[in-house]
Amino acid sequence: MKFIIITLIASILPLMAQANNYTPKQYFEDRCDSCHGSKSADLNSPILWGQNKAYLIKQLQDFKTGKRPDLLMYETMSEIAKNMTDKDIIRVSEYIGSLSLCAYPAEKIEFPGSMTKGKAKASSCMECHKNWNPEVKAPILFGQKPFYMRHALKSFQSKLRKNSPLMNTEAEQLTDEDVDDLSLYFSSNPRCI
Repeated sequence: MKFIIITLIASILPLMAQANNYTPKQYFEDRCDSCHGSKSADLNSPILWGQNKAYLIKQLQDFKTGKRPDLLMYETMSEIAKNMTDKDIIRVSEYIGSLSLCAYPAEKIEFPGSMTKGKAKASSCMECHKNWNPEVKAPILFGQKPFYMRHALKSFQSKLRKNSPLMNTEAEQLTDEDVDDLSLYFSSNPRCI
């Protein structure tokens, strides 16, 4: 019996090591791309390509610790993040951040709102969201999916999402029309400048 257990453990250990021996690219393609990559048809999941590394690390850590509830994917993101080490989070975030913003296929999506009003309202967002400094923990909004933008703003507004007190305060001031105008404006602008 002892021999069988030792043999079983000896045969499982290489498989466990192999499961943890992946490249960040493989990890993204296997676990992230179907919702967050160029193959995603989900209008509610965010585009992550070229996203700010510091922002991605913070969000994955917040999913892992429960500071950010998974309001879109029924705890899928929380479960994925809980199984990532801090090193995994950094490596995958670096890989996603290295993907070209310009390489993500542009989409034309029908969405309510006014570009003109959205542009006027977006000026207060630019201090954090137009800053391309990789250490800023605010996401890049240009070219983001409008349905995701609306969902995120509404989640901050209702305080279902509380991992950014500044965004809770900013979103509280927005009307439903403001949310649609901003979502349309940011989604309609090119991701690469």
